[in-house]
Amino acid sequence: MKNEEGKLDFRRKVTVARFGASDIDPDLEQLKEFKNIIEECDDNYPGIDLWFEKKVKPGLREKERGGVLIYHEGSAVGASVVRKGEDGKLCSLRIKPKYQKKGIGKLLMALSVLEFKKSEIIHFSVPASIWGSEKAFLERYGFTFAGKFKIQYRRGDDELFCTGSYGNALQRVLLDIPLLFAEFSINKNTEAAELILSIKPNFVTKIITGEKKIELRRRFSNKWEGAIAILYATHPYHEFVGEVKIEKVITGKPIDIWYEFGTELGCDRNTFFSYCDGLEAINALMLSDVKRFEMPLHISSVNRIIRTAYKDFKEITPPQSHSRVGNELLHPLAILHSSLFNFERPP
Repeated sequence: MKNEEGKLDFRRKVTVARFGASDIDPDLEQLKEFKNIIEECDDNYPGIDLWFEKKVKPGLREKERGGVLIYHEGSAVGASVVRKGEDGKLCSLRIKPKYQKKGIGKLLMALSVLEFKKSEIIHFSVPASIWGSEKAFLERYGFTFAGKFKIQYRRGDDELFCTGSYGNALQRVLLDIPLLFAEFSINKNTEAAELILSIKPNFVTKIITGEKKIELRRRFSNKWEGAIAILYATHPYHEFVGEVKIEKVITGKPIDIWYEFGTELGCDRNTFFSYCDGLEAINALMLSDVKRFEMPLHISSVNRIIRTAYKDFKEITPPQSHSRVGNELLHPLAILHSSLFNFERPP
């Protein structure tokens, strides 16, 4: 199997749809497939259809709940429902039987854990009959058995109460991220970022909106042609905000670059020539394939999140101009935000 650039890609293709996000509304067909997976054990859980209609759907609309739906090669194969808040709850996590034990459960759990960004504790209940088979999976995320649940959801089966901290679950997810991306191509993600570009916030906004298609650098190597770069918005934001592909690097006299690309630079003539003052040549980076992160990630959050998962930690500092993504701790986060936080609707 080859990706769009003709490179071999042996990963399995999955597409992720998200419900209950700040700027994403459920598609009716997706919502139907989402509902079907959640309710497929209806015979064992009387009233689950009423729960979905009265609790889940309103919760998604009000952003109080979150939902994740996973497609494998076009077929809906797994779904989860979470209740957000300080005391978060994993309400449902289901994988269709034929797709179980294939790694999709780890992916769905990772996506579900990421929904609990404001939670300290995560709890849920699980039928006693399946606790034995799922115990090892749940314990790897730090969840422990806390006693018999007061409500019995499933006919003839006790419900067990389980709990764990968001921090422990997140730690496991971050450690799993590189492995997940070695196995799956998620939402058409085919490459990892190689470079960080530090850019002033006003210019970052213009790149995201398409107004600015050329980025300037006083020093830059054409070896970065074709590379994926993370966009870092400098002071006062200090955030990783998106990704872009460096399509081509053109080096020329400032006057020639201005006349060829002036309308795509995102700045006026005075600003341009002030930046080029004293230079015989300037580098024009032609940008393409711009992706905005759904949730910009502050540099302090990057360091805090990675510190949660890794003991040997060296603080990440953004470059003044640009630098290679050589830090093995930042690399998983770059992948995570380019795909796991940028949910798309399946074609």
